[in-house]
Amino acid sequence: MSCHEFIDAIDACLEGDLSWHISSEGPNHLDFCAPCRSYLSTYRETIQMARAAMYDPPRNAPEDWVTDTLCRFGGE
Repeated sequence: MSCHEFIDAIDACLEGDLSWHISSEGPNHLDFCAPCRSYLSTYRETIQMARAAMYDPPRNAPEDWVTDTLCRFGGE
C-alpha cells in the first residue's frame, strides 16, 4: 500500500467503509511508514480538538459562530 492509498483508505473509513481495517495492508503500512503514522496522529488530534470545541467552545466566541459550528458538526 502506498502513502496515497493509505490516505485514501482513511478517507473511505470516515465515510463508513471499514474494509481496510480487515485488510492487513493498512496496519502493515503504518509499521514502516513514519510520515503516515505522523499524518494519522495529526488526523486523530484534529478530530479530538473538533469534538472538544463542540462541547467547550472558546469563551469569547461569537454566539452565531458557536451555533453555526455546532450545526455543521452535528451538535445541538
